[in-house]
Amino acid sequence: TSHLCSGRDFLDRGRSEKHGHCHFKRLCVVESPSKPRVQPGPGEKRFAVPDLEWFYLHNGAPPPMENPPDFINFTLGTGWHQNEDSLLIAPTVVSVVAFAERFPEVRFEPTLTHIYHEFNGENFGHFLSDIMLPSYSLQAGFNKLDHDVQLLRYQVAKPIPWNCDWQSLHTKNTTTKKRNCALFYRKLMHGLSSRPVVVMGDLFNHTVHSV
Repeated sequence: TSHLCSGRDFLDRGRSEKHGHCHFKRLCVVESPSKPRVQPGPGEKRFAVPDLEWFYLHNGAPPPMENPPDFINFTLGTGWHQNEDSLLIAPTVVSVVAFAERFPEVRFEPTLTHIYHEFNGENFGHFLSDIMLPSYSLQAGFNKLDHDVQLLRYQVAKPIPWNCDWQSLHTKNTTTKKRNCALFYRKLMHGLSSRPVVVMGDLFNHTVHSV
């Protein structure tokens, strides 16, 4: 695995990873076989999402780890969502050999993949400024603009206000919110990618994915 990150704030010790967005090569993700998805009970405002494990592979010479959070951890949050612990990703550093022994079958995603967490997608202005603009800026910042990119929407079990998942569970006007979310995704996201957006958890069936 290799990576390059931007947006670190090294004056904010212990929290700089919550400002970091990164470009990884061969970052591996697997649905934890020991933690099955928990289906929500009656009235529970949550989703059955997979428990994902993230792995940073080395070839027998581990990278320097003087301060691991500043080194490889990153956030999937935009705006004030950056401070949400459920959006902080902390990959486990492991050797290629050890990883292959645990997960002998690996599937590589065939194209550039952009993993993001949506912020307020039911609102047209927020859709432009808090979803499309950050996505475009992130790809442009790493010189990775590609209309063939696969957008993966990251989902958490307990939705964070005010994204489409949260809106679908907590607002009285749920039908309108869902319709707006579906409309904006259908009409606008093709400006970023020729591929339809995929909910990240839908990719997994106890199979390792390298993104």
